[in-house]
Amino acid sequence: MTKPRWSRPLSSQSVRSRQRAYRHPAIYGTTDRLEPRRVRPSWSRAVWWGLGTGLLIALLGYGLFLSPLFAIQTIAIIGEVTPPVQARIEELIGQNLLSYSAGGMAETLRQSQSSIRDLSLSKGLPNTLRVELALRQPVMAWRVGTLIYFLDRDGVAFELFEPGVYLFEHPDLPELTDLRQQPVTPGKQLARREFVAFVTRLASQFPDRFPLELERLEIDESMLELRAITSAGWSVQLDTTRAVEGQLTALQQVFETYHADIRQYVDLRIAGRAYFK
Repeated sequence: MTKPRWSRPLSSQSVRSRQRAYRHPAIYGTTDRLEPRRVRPSWSRAVWWGLGTGLLIALLGYGLFLSPLFAIQTIAIIGEVTPPVQARIEELIGQNLLSYSAGGMAETLRQSQSSIRDLSLSKGLPNTLRVELALRQPVMAWRVGTLIYFLDRDGVAFELFEPGVYLFEHPDLPELTDLRQQPVTPGKQLARREFVAFVTRLASQFPDRFPLELERLEIDESMLELRAITSAGWSVQLDTTRAVEGQLTALQQVFETYHADIRQYVDLRIAGRAYFK
């Protein structure tokens, strides 16, 4: 009969293996399943910083541009102004002082009021606007049809409030009628400075030399020639490129000798000669 294996005596090698195993035991067990570590998004702090910065900018923008703190409340005007200019300047009240360019404001005023010659604007925080201006001084009137403009000494055309009233209050201001009716752009030069000086000297010297008045002044095809209609009914034709004094002297000589014979005109356009009819 064969003995079972478990009853067989162990070999010396097996005994040594078991003794070694007991002297160096090892523990084996199952490992737990590791869950993946959750990492917070790195952009969360940046988002909060962005939101905070955006809110700060919005509050700052409101305080600077929408808050009534910087709305124009006081306008200090230095210089003479007409009613239209005054009204146009007062339209700036309530506008934000910081959001408007002083240069832009000045250009807008110049375009809306051609009578302004020089203009400067400065801001006084928080709500004061300082306006320094000088208006054009009219030296002659320029009539085109039913419209009346005014010219300064540089020949720049501009408009005035109630021109008819102004002419009534300043009867010595020479008035010239443009029969050709060329277009007039307010704020732009219409005539040469020499032409304006010719007209103003003619209007001021004629009454001192003659017992007559100038009823009106006219130009037709060109500003090189001018026609002056006198209170006697006859006219004087002058060359505006030559000095007015010499032509008035020639007219004076003709008038002293032939004033009773003058019926229609005296033509002084040719230098050194005078023709009358």
